[in-house]
Amino acid sequence: QGEGGNILAGTKLLYEQEGIDSFLEFVNCTEAADGSFAEDCEQLQRRFAKDVRTPATMVTQKDCESIVQNIPGLSIHKIGVCPVPDRNEIRITVKPNSSKPKPKLSPIYIEEITRYLEPYRMLTTKLVIEQPVYVPVNVTGVIYVKKHFERCRERIEDRMRRMLDGIRSDAPFGGRIVFHEIYRQLGGVDRIYELSIVPDNFRNADMSGMDIVLAPNALYCPGSFRIAYTEACGNSD
Repeated sequence: QGEGGNILAGTKLLYEQEGIDSFLEFVNCTEAADGSFAEDCEQLQRRFAKDVRTPATMVTQKDCESIVQNIPGLSIHKIGVCPVPDRNEIRITVKPNSSKPKPKLSPIYIEEITRYLEPYRMLTTKLVIEQPVYVPVNVTGVIYVKKHFERCRERIEDRMRRMLDGIRSDAPFGGRIVFHEIYRQLGGVDRIYELSIVPDNFRNADMSGMDIVLAPNALYCPGSFRIAYTEACGNSD
């Protein structure tokens, strides 16, 4: 028992055979591998509960995310899981932790993720590892700002960039940009005469009313800003 093992190399073990006056002799050729200390009932219950929560096969979206997130040696920031039932596929998009503006998976990461997930794959299911797609979001409009609101362009657009940053934030793959949330959080604004928020392209995004809905493998990020600022009294910024 214990982390160091307790059977040394060369140890002889004698086994008494029932009904026979001789013994079987076993010799341990190498030192025993690490073992474990005895558990009490409370420790056993905790370990059992942990084992039950640890997925052994990718069945649900949460299973996939948990297994991918805990691949040894890889630094992963975000995971998107999209089942495709008619193809018996699970498409998994992974964004690595990186200081690059729009990070992609390296060939080594793709190879290691694919290799690691193979034992967890359901027999009839195909796993497809996808690169993250980044969709710039463009903003145009005319905004009337409160009088004496200093550095209005810089401050409003900095806030918009933070709200539209789905790369560094916790925004999930396939997220939704809700127009009225952007509108509501703009500080220093007297009134908004016109405001348009649209994706740079519609290959991996679509509009739902005034909201933007992304594809399952896509994250949003700030695009171009073309906004005219005017003080409420009429002076243009």
